[in-house]
Amino acid sequence: MNTLTEDVEIKYGEGTTVERLQSLLGDDVVLVWTARGEKKPTRKGWPKTKIERMSDPRYLKNLNSGHNLAVLTGKPSGGLCSIDIDDDSAVEPFLELNPKLRKTLRSRGRRGCNLWVRMKGPYPSFLNLSTVDGKEWGEWRSTKVCTMIYGIHPEGMAYRRDPEVPPITMSFADIVWPENLEQPWLTEPEPEETSDEEIDQEFGGPFVWAKSRNDEYFM
Repeated sequence: MNTLTEDVEIKYGEGTTVERLQSLLGDDVVLVWTARGEKKPTRKGWPKTKIERMSDPRYLKNLNSGHNLAVLTGKPSGGLCSIDIDDDSAVEPFLELNPKLRKTLRSRGRRGCNLWVRMKGPYPSFLNLSTVDGKEWGEWRSTKVCTMIYGIHPEGMAYRRDPEVPPITMSFADIVWPENLEQPWLTEPEPEETSDEEIDQEFGGPFVWAKSRNDEYFM
């Protein structure tokens, strides 16, 4: 079993952990919790958590009780998404293509990072990202999944945020992707908006742990 380190506390803003995250990420952010040192949400119906829960004192008390915290990305959080880059070696080349992203929130668990962006205009739902030769590169974290922002990674290290600054706002079309990266949004139409009932049918409701191609949970 891995020895868990201490949380890296949020320096941005004031108040509770959740209040600081709201100051950092925006008042419209929807947070969900996982057990400390885990990446799997277990609360029933977590993919359908609404912004109204963020005003529920009981829900907020639970979020502030020492759990790991993740952002329900995409539409539930007002278009707050993240670009998940798997490998450390791919981060700097991507930032060279997108210098504006040096000034946005960056979070990290064991390796790589998540670059946080608030979307304006249309953007895709979740996508796995691979190079043209089939090498896994990362993920576009958006609607229907969540991304860890606070707590302890399953391998024992704390999730860190550096720089710990609010996400920048940009359009999906303004993101410059590596030339060797497959861009499925250019060939696959964005699916139509689905109801909660259709989501349940699609994912085997009443709730789902969304999985990637590697059978890993999206966090």
